Amino acid sequence: ADVTTVTAFLDLAVCPVSYDAVVFIEQAAMEARRQKADRLYVCVVGEPRVKPQYDAAEAAWRLWNIVLPAANLFGARVMLAADWLQAERIASVKDWKNWPADWREQTLSNRRHLIGGVVRRHREGEEIVRPRASEHARRKVSALFLGRRVVTMTARATSYLDARNTAAREWDAARQAIMDCGFYVRTIRDVDRALSIGEGFEELSLDLRMAMYELADFNIVANCGPASMLWFSERPYVMCDAGVVEEEWKGLFVDQ
Repeated sequence: ADVTTVTAFLDLAVCPVSYDAVVFIEQAAMEARRQKADRLYVCVVGEPRVKPQYDAAEAAWRLWNIVLPAANLFGARVMLAADWLQAERIASVKDWKNWPADWREQTLSNRRHLIGGVVRRHREGEEIVRPRASEHARRKVSALFLGRRVVTMTARATSYLDARNTAAREWDAARQAIMDCGFYVRTIRDVDRALSIGEGFEELSLDLRMAMYELADFNIVANCGPASMLWFSERPYVMCDAGVVEEEWKGLFVDQ
């Protein structure tokens, strides 16, 4: 039987090397479902954009530890093209469907890594594609939880905008109050903080992080990249500490 394949081209010159890739892949997965595709390939191509918040070395680390693993959460295969010539050869495969339509000429004026595109599709009747951890990750996290009632708290501590960082005293008080209600609280550190102190379980693995969110009774998350994993999940959560100016709040949380 013929197999329908959608290939989504994630252009690193447009999509940041961050959890924005989760939003891009969500929209690609929705497109694959719309086309009734049997499989989704995510082709990552281009040189990562270096931003004031991180240099080229950190951008490369983010590529291998955030962007590429994100595809697995949606059951997609992922490939890292050496350059645009290889990407064009992949795009030329007979009967494969390429997405987006301007895959070779993507610009910052039409960013598929913003949540607005997902919202628009959903309002037009398309279903959200739920990210899901691997069965192995779920088994490991289940063994860690030991049948306890769990609340996760995903903190943020190293944002370049201090207002986005979680208030340690308030979060500590909240953690204690939740524990007093009989829950086991799993604190998920900022990735940079976990790396700096030589630790990391769910902080350094998207698969384990997703499993933890899925198996917890409730999730509390700061305004940070990993929140995008919860946006598309069916698990209950609340996102706190937006820490953005009014104009950015309107652009990100209202317009989008």
